[in-house]
Amino acid sequence: MKSDFTLTKEELSRIGILRVSKDFYTEPKRKGSVYFVKSPATHDKTASLALYPNLNRFTDFANGNYSGDCISFVAYVRGCNNWEALQTLKEFYGLTDSREQEKEEIRRRIYSHARGIETGSC
Repeated sequence: MKSDFTLTKEELSRIGILRVSKDFYTEPKRKGSVYFVKSPATHDKTASLALYPNLNRFTDFANGNYSGDCISFVAYVRGCNNWEALQTLKEFYGLTDSREQEKEEIRRRIYSHARGIETGSC
């Protein structure tokens, strides 16, 4: 299970925190090498949540420097836990973990074996 989580995190790092922000929160504004969006924790007029695309991390300076990765970003802006955020991201981007791939391979083998029995070939 931990390896599945690692595989998903690797896929999310390829997608990137900027894309995750666009898809799940709002379009970030660039200021130098850092991008900013407004904090979901405050009603500030200026954007204080920084997105660091080279690290795929964020920091919300308006909320005690709260920070994290793509998964915790979605949890933060959606108000859910990391597990729910992970499942949301996996479903949205079509990411699968190794167990799902193994289950699909088993289903394919069973189906192809059953078809072989029906046609008389093995």
